[in-house]
Amino acid sequence: MLPYTHFHNWSVHTHRRRPKGDNHWRVIRRRQRPWRFGAWFAAIGLVIYAGFAFLPGLDVPNIAEFQADRQEAKAKRAAETLSDLERLTHEEINKRRVTNGGLALLWDGSLAEVARAHSVDMAQRGYFSHDTPEGLDPTDRLHQEGLNCRKGYRYGIAENLAIEIVSGSPDQLAAMAVHGWMDSSGHRRNLLDRQYSTTGIGASYGVWEGRKAVYLTQVFC
Repeated sequence: MLPYTHFHNWSVHTHRRRPKGDNHWRVIRRRQRPWRFGAWFAAIGLVIYAGFAFLPGLDVPNIAEFQADRQEAKAKRAAETLSDLERLTHEEINKRRVTNGGLALLWDGSLAEVARAHSVDMAQRGYFSHDTPEGLDPTDRLHQEGLNCRKGYRYGIAENLAIEIVSGSPDQLAAMAVHGWMDSSGHRRNLLDRQYSTTGIGASYGVWEGRKAVYLTQVFC
């Protein structure tokens, strides 16, 4: 009869003193311990396996969808920033006009679309000019959209352009753009001209000389 009864609690219960020089008890105990560890790990393995086996509907994140969501959120923030820049530039211009005795310019959504399209085109094709590479001037681009502008003897629109390296908040960029226009006689004349009553401003992100920049177009009618 072996000198033990069970192994449930990793202990050996004996009913007699181990005889001196008897190695049978020690050998049996050493043989049983690895079996118990093996059984224990086997049980854990079964539990882990069962845990995964019973979660077939686990919702694993889709990396492609996650990246698409991030890109969408980033694009939304960029659009909101550009919209803020357009609005703040309009407000800054009106402050200058009122300060100089003129009336505030009314915002025109159609003119803003014309201005925004030109900013996007310049940013995408890498040029900075009132005329497109095809030779279309501001009034040509206005007519392409089915719009007209006539002020007294004038027929067509005026336009101011700016390009700025992105290095500040929308309100800082707006202030810098208007300050630059006011420091240039031709741009200042457009900005303060009292014959114009409406305006549209459009902005777009792009690259200028290897750096992130914002292209800004303002048209007057």
